[in-house]
Amino acid sequence: MGNEPENIAHQSQTSHQFSTRKNLIEEIRSQKIANRNLVKVELKFSDLSHLFLVQANLYQANLSGADLRYANLRGANLKGANLSYANLSGADLRGTNLSYVNLRGVNLYLADLSGANVNDALFKDNQGISSTLRRNLIVRGAIFD
Repeated sequence: MGNEPENIAHQSQTSHQFSTRKNLIEEIRSQKIANRNLVKVELKFSDLSHLFLVQANLYQANLSGADLRYANLRGANLKGANLSYANLSGADLRGTNLSYVNLRGVNLYLADLSGANVNDALFKDNQGISSTLRRNLIVRGAIFD
């Protein structure tokens, strides 16, 4: 049981266990349920584009290299997550908790970061961040290295 890398998540609302990454992604795509519990989920390099993850708990999730184009993450908790080199172009991140998130190399072209908590979020080599947005993010606590 400890050697099953595909066993990645447990959804507390319905007590369903997802045995594979594919099943989890298909479940999220088929049902627009808010408040999903996806704590520490491993979905690196996954196609998560256009997913509905409103108010999802993605605390310490590994989404590095994931395709999150146009995903709806409004109000989600991503505190401590790894999003390095993910594609978040066009994503709705309004009100999202991005504190302590690794956002190095992330494409944020047309992403909406309005009201997002970016305290201690790590940015570097990002596409889609204007100098004005960069200054705004720094004022809000973001770190650019």
